[in-house]
Amino acid sequence: MKKAVLFALLFAVVAGAASATSFHTPTWNADYTCTYTNPPYPSINGLSTFVNTSTQYDGAGNPIYRGIEYYDASYGLENRKFTFAKPVNMYSGLFTRWEFTLNPYGPQCKQTDVYGGGQTIYFNNCTDGHTRRCERLY
Repeated sequence: MKKAVLFALLFAVVAGAASATSFHTPTWNADYTCTYTNPPYPSINGLSTFVNTSTQYDGAGNPIYRGIEYYDASYGLENRKFTFAKPVNMYSGLFTRWEFTLNPYGPQCKQTDVYGGGQTIYFNNCTDGHTRRCERLY
């Protein structure tokens, strides 16, 4: 009996891992051209590259991505720490909604939508009042 229960638990774990949810994420290490609506000073339109430096998982097994956003604007290069967390696939997987935070003090964009396997990223509902759209260059 114990072997049967153990086998059933093991099967459930393997089956759960095999059916893990696939999320749209930014394309790490790729260049994006980004445009702001109502940009917070000193942010302006420019180029971004998201570099994932660590991946962790929450209690539900969903990924939490941390890294550096290299943002190249006309006034220079900013290196901003970021976190993508709390992914939810929307409209049958058409896109994934994330919470995006620039660390350590924000802003946070609570509706960051990633489309097309990372082709386009929309940063919406941001605590500093701006929105941003980033389109992958290649």
